[in-house]
Amino acid sequence: MKIDPTAASKSATPLRLDSDGGARAAWTQLTDTLNTLTSRVYSEEMGGDEIDRAEGMRALMQSFSLGAELFIEKGNPREPAFTNWMASGRKVLGDNPDARYDSAPVSPEHSYQVTGTLSGCAAQTFTVYGRGPLGWNNVAGELIPDQMEIGPKGEFSLILSKTRPEGVKNWIELNDSAHMFLVRQFFENVPIEKRPRDFEIHRLDAPDAPELYTETEFSLRTEQAAKFMQIAVDATFGLAQMRSDPANSMEPPKQFDPAIVGIYYPSVYNIYFGGWFDLADDEALIFEGEALRGNYAIVHIMNAWLQSIEGPGGNQKLNKSTLKTQPDGSWRVIVSHKKPGADYPNWLNPHGHKRGHFTLRIVHPDGEGTTRPKARKVKFADL
Repeated sequence: MKIDPTAASKSATPLRLDSDGGARAAWTQLTDTLNTLTSRVYSEEMGGDEIDRAEGMRALMQSFSLGAELFIEKGNPREPAFTNWMASGRKVLGDNPDARYDSAPVSPEHSYQVTGTLSGCAAQTFTVYGRGPLGWNNVAGELIPDQMEIGPKGEFSLILSKTRPEGVKNWIELNDSAHMFLVRQFFENVPIEKRPRDFEIHRLDAPDAPELYTETEFSLRTEQAAKFMQIAVDATFGLAQMRSDPANSMEPPKQFDPAIVGIYYPSVYNIYFGGWFDLADDEALIFEGEALRGNYAIVHIMNAWLQSIEGPGGNQKLNKSTLKTQPDGSWRVIVSHKKPGADYPNWLNPHGHKRGHFTLRIVHPDGEGTTRPKARKVKFADL
């Protein structure tokens, strides 16, 4: 038998099918979405230089990778499985270099049990997401360890269901629009490859045998993946435009769409402050604020596509364990292309990025909260 090594690249004889479950049409929609989103990266509105465009294409590929795993591979709430959002270097929708995010699909038609052991991280949150009036994500229910019944070694059991089972303390309601369960873990000093996921999820009313993956199922999940990618890129594009006017400032943006908040999977236990830096080689951004009141906090910088900036020495971030503060807890961070003097111990190096995001995140804030920080651009020589 003669083997043609080029056969895979030649036209194949199509099957004559009465129906393919919409699989081929869904795949075409997905590839069309990728082509459309490429035009956003190379648009006049986004601007930027060669580095920005290259990172935009990487961000698009990472959105595709995450969307494929979330929906095409693990998108069945009848057989839930966790996806590690930032695995394999993925950075989507404003990654936190100190965090691990794991999500699983859920449905109010079923009930689930999450079991595991608290990891000893600085902060942890368990969230169920539903849909708001505009279709975006809203918090349907949320718990932190302080509100839960925890065993002597950190072990826990959490029930997700439409109604609370009798005698169960650790429970989150699955309302009619519930679709995702997300666990956030924040580690101050643990490398990303060593951050544990010490919990599992299983469906309490699961059948004995797994489902077969049909063409119709592939079609439905691929449509969800395409929609997720569209939303993720549009949200990243929209936030960059909003924050950049005005740049180098903590003033509210001149135009703001509140619906965009729901795209980023909000949490009632998180506080976010941020802005847009646009710095020449001889300029610096001074970012400063009052004492950080919360279990966990981080100041860090991201590129134009909401991806944390890395360079020699790791991510450009300062958390509560590394941020140098004044006796009253106040702090000052310098973002600049050149290293300032010894009087400025908190330096974030954008590693050649002329523009991007600067952000303060606080998780599990105390009752007093934290006031809005300030930011201003100065000449590097005037520091």
